[in-house]
Amino acid sequence: MNYSEIVNKLTNDFIFCSYDKEFHHIGYGNIDFLISGKNFILSEYLKADYYTIPNTNKTFHHNDIVSNLKLNGGVTQMDYKDALGQDKKIILQMELHPGEHNFDAMYDNYFVELFKDKSVLDGLKSGKVHLFLYFGFEADSFSSNEFYTIGRFKNYYEMLDSVIDDYNLPKNSIIILSSNQLGDEQDDIYYRNKNKKLGTIFDNTYEPLTFTFTKGSINLDYSFDEHISNLKKSTKRFLRVNRTQDYARDIMLYYLINSDLIDSFIVEQNKFFDDTNLKEFLNLGYKYSSEMNLDFGNFIKYDIDKIQNVKNNLPYIASNYEKSNSISKDRIYSNEVIPHDIYYNSILSWVSSSLPFRNSQVFINSSTFNPMLYYHPLIYHANPRTIEKLKDCGFKSFDFLYNEEPIDTEKDYIKRLLLSIKEVDKLLQMDKSELISILEDNQSTLEYNRNLLFECNSIKRILTKVYQLTDG
Repeated sequence: MNYSEIVNKLTNDFIFCSYDKEFHHIGYGNIDFLISGKNFILSEYLKADYYTIPNTNKTFHHNDIVSNLKLNGGVTQMDYKDALGQDKKIILQMELHPGEHNFDAMYDNYFVELFKDKSVLDGLKSGKVHLFLYFGFEADSFSSNEFYTIGRFKNYYEMLDSVIDDYNLPKNSIIILSSNQLGDEQDDIYYRNKNKKLGTIFDNTYEPLTFTFTKGSINLDYSFDEHISNLKKSTKRFLRVNRTQDYARDIMLYYLINSDLIDSFIVEQNKFFDDTNLKEFLNLGYKYSSEMNLDFGNFIKYDIDKIQNVKNNLPYIASNYEKSNSISKDRIYSNEVIPHDIYYNSILSWVSSSLPFRNSQVFINSSTFNPMLYYHPLIYHANPRTIEKLKDCGFKSFDFLYNEEPIDTEKDYIKRLLLSIKEVDKLLQMDKSELISILEDNQSTLEYNRNLLFECNSIKRILTKVYQLTDG
C-alpha cells in the first residue's frame, strides 16, 4: 500500500479524538508535574490546513497528499464520548510528558486513573480504541533510566509493558511516539527475547515545526544566490544561538568571549550558569585540551573574573525582529522560537542539541532543521551519532567543510565539545571568501537538504507506522 492510500485509510476508517482531562503527580518539593493531557498531533497531520505555512501562500510536505486532504476534507475528529457511538475505530490521542521520571507515578496517577473510565479500558481490550501517546518533546531512552532509580519499574519499557500485561491489553493497543533516533535499535535489543505488545515509533517530531512554529516574517523564496550575496556583505561568520540553557552552551559562549571571537558571531543567549558544575566542566575541558594537544585551553580555563564578564554582557539577542523587545536575563525562553531572520547573514551554524551529554539518545530538533532551511552547514555539539542518524533520514552531511566523524563518534561529552571548538576555530582562521567559495562549490548539497526538508518525510514515516500498528 502506497503512502497516499495509507492516508486515505486513516482518514476514512478512523475517528481521532483526545481525552479532555489532565493527569498530574505531586512530586518532590510539592511540585505539580503534568504527566498527561490532550494532544492532537496525528489529527493535525491529517488536515490540509496544517501544511499551509503561516504568513505565506506556500505549503510543505507532499503536494499530492495535501491536495487529497483538501479534496476529501481530511480527518474525522470529534469528542471521545460521541465517537464511541460510531462504527469506526478510534485513535485516542494524548501526550506523555518527560521530566518526571518516577515511573510509578506515571503508572498510578495516569494509567490507573485513565482506566477507571470503563469505556477506555473496554475499548482498548476490544480493539476499537488505540491509545496514542505523544512523547516527542524529548528523546529519553525507553530501555535505560539515567535519572529516577527507585520504585517498581526500572525504565519506560518496563512500566508500559506492565500496564499492557496487568490490564490484559492486546498488542499495539498502546502506541507511543518518541523523538529518540536510537529508539529502534534499543527497541530491538530490549525485546529480542520478549513478546512485544507495545507499539513504538521513533522519528523527527520537530521537523514539521520548521514550517508550523515560526515568529516574524519568513522568506521561503530565499534563494541560494541571494544568500551568497548577503554573506558577501555581512561582517559576521557564524551563528551560535540557543534559548534553552545547559553547560555546554555556556562553555561555548565563555570560549567565544574569552577568545575575542564573539564579534564574528551572531549570538543568542540570555542566561548563564555560575555554579560548581560549570567550574568542574571548565577545569575538565582545560585538562582535556592539554591532553588532546589543543591550543585554546586557556580560553576555557575557569576564571571568576571572566565568568563575571560573561554575565555582564548578557543578554545577547540575535534577531533584528526582537532587538527592540526586552529580553530578560532571568526568564527561560525554551518554548519560544527564534525568528528566521537570524540565518540570512551568517555562513554556518554552530549547533548544540538538547541534552548532548546523554549517549542513550539522538535528539534532532529545530536547532538542526531551521538553519538547513537557509543553506547553513552545521558544526555539531550533540549526542554521539547525530550526524549518522541525520544521514539515515536522507540528509547529506557537511563533510565538505570539516571532518565530522571524530565529533560524531566521541563518547565523552566534554571531549566532543572540544572537538567542535577545534573545527570552529579552524574555520574562523580561513579567509571569508574561501569559506563562501566552499559553499558555492557545494550548492547542490545545501539545496538538496533544503528541498528534502520541505518534503518533511518524518510525517510520512510516522503515519505509515501508525497505520501498520493499528490495522496492518
